[in-house]
This record gives sequence, structure tokens and C-alpha cells, in this order.
Amino acid sequence: MTKAQDTKELSKLQEVYDGLALGYENTPFNVGVDKDYGVIRFKTDSVDKIDIPYGPTMERVGAKAPAGGFDTSPDPFTGHGFTKDMNDNIIPEYTMQYLKPNEGAELYRVNSETGIEELIAKYVDGKFVKIK
Repeated sequence: MTKAQDTKELSKLQEVYDGLALGYENTPFNVGVDKDYGVIRFKTDSVDKIDIPYGPTMERVGAKAPAGGFDTSPDPFTGHGFTKDMNDNIIPEYTMQYLKPNEGAELYRVNSETGIEELIAKYVDGKFVKIK
């Protein structure tokens, strides 16, 4: 998970794929094949459920283990709280336990080639409701 302000330069799927290091083994993302992808924008009052995903090497510099312990995910996971961006951008990343978004959260369909967004649903009464 990232903050919108940290990824505002990423809009086309190739940019998102490279910037968020989505080229891991068995990735569901297919640049050049996927016509669009989804983005959820939300605010939450449950900030206590958001962690920086530190790996075990961060313990040496005094980082506190996240709620579920240190993350040992394989490459491209960096373990230092930033994505392994392929274009030298600095993009902080976060993990979260299940959290409830505030009312009004938005679900967008984004065209993979142009980056043009279409608002398709809003979070109302505990679920995403399609916009007609």
C-alpha cells in the first residue's frame, strides 16, 4: 500500500509496475495485456493498523518489528520500507491489517496505456456501490 501523494507520478500500468516492483514471481499484472487496473483511494481512522514493512535486517538499526513480526518476503521486497522502484523514485510502502475505509472511499478503473481514471464505485454503508 502507498500514499497517493507518493505515487502521483505513476499512472500508466508500466509506471505502476516498475514503481511498485510488481514484477515478482506469479504476479497477476501483465503489462501490455491488461487493459486497465484498479485503484482504491481512501482515508481511515484506523492508522494503528498500518505498518512499515521491515525485514529482519532493519532490526540491526533499531527498527521495531511490525505487528506481525519482521517480513521475510522474497525479492523484490526490500525490507526497509521503500519499494524497489526500477526508475529510481523513492516510494514509501506500507502494510495493513484489515481496516475499514471511511465512508466515501473511491474505486477507480485506470486505463493501462493512458493512465486516465474512471470513478466506478464509492464506499457506502460498509461496501463499494457501483456508480451508474
